[in-house]
Amino acid sequence: MERLRSLLLLPLFGAACGGQEGEFFCFGACSQADTGGPSADSGDADADTDSDTDTDTDSDTDSDTADSGDTGFDPRDGRYSGGLTLHVQDGVGGVDDCAGALVVDVAAVAPTPLTGTVNCTFSGAFAADFPAGLPLALEGDFGTGSAVGGVLTVAPDSLAWDGTLVGGVISGTVAGSLTSPRAFTVSGALDAAQD
Repeated sequence: MERLRSLLLLPLFGAACGGQEGEFFCFGACSQADTGGPSADSGDADADTDSDTDTDTDSDTDSDTADSGDTGFDPRDGRYSGGLTLHVQDGVGGVDDCAGALVVDVAAVAPTPLTGTVNCTFSGAFAADFPAGLPLALEGDFGTGSAVGGVLTVAPDSLAWDGTLVGGVISGTVAGSLTSPRAFTVSGALDAAQD
């Protein structure tokens, strides 16, 4: 009879120890430890809490030059051919004109963008003064907009020239004075077209 009574109390005793009624797992003193029976999951201790923080923060900083149109060539670059005419006076009544073929090379990025030569020859009153002609070296630079200008040099003197470079044509005027072989006043014009 005592044995029967113990068997009837076991299911109740199991419920009192935190199990479900009808579970026979708690014999003797109840403990808080789960001895292997089913229990509530206290949480996944190995929860996946990491997030993807490896964001792509690099940016494309290289410029696309494959089709930039920048070929390093300035459309003004090249050789220009034309002529120079000078009107020369000596101040004592002597007047003569000289003319010569002008060649100008243009390289926009060069230290001196415009360089050229011309040999201006006389056929009148000053032909004896300049039997080999008047050899001039042209130097010039770009100004604002289409402006160009510089000097025409014949040692030891130089003449100033100013003009424009528009549509492949250099046009300008010349002014100044020469001291050798004697004093002369000079004015004139130059033009040259891109070859």
